[in-house]
Amino acid sequence: MVSEVRRLGTMTGIELGSYDASLRSGFRVCQEARRRGVWIRPLGNVVVLMPPLGMTLEVLDEMLDVVCESIRVVSKELA
Repeated sequence: MVSEVRRLGTMTGIELGSYDASLRSGFRVCQEARRRGVWIRPLGNVVVLMPPLGMTLEVLDEMLDVVCESIRVVSKELA
């Protein structure tokens, strides 16, 4: 489902394949992550991560686990 990952500092954009915009894949991934307690933001088919600079590596790992699992869940829904 992920076609590209772009970074600038700690800001990261995860592009979610070539899904039609009407499927709102970025929004769906963000909604799934919120159900799991992580707030990220969609920008079309891109999921944007902007963690605070003071975030510990343990919390960052947890956030990334939630984002990866959310992408997996939504990719199965859209398949």
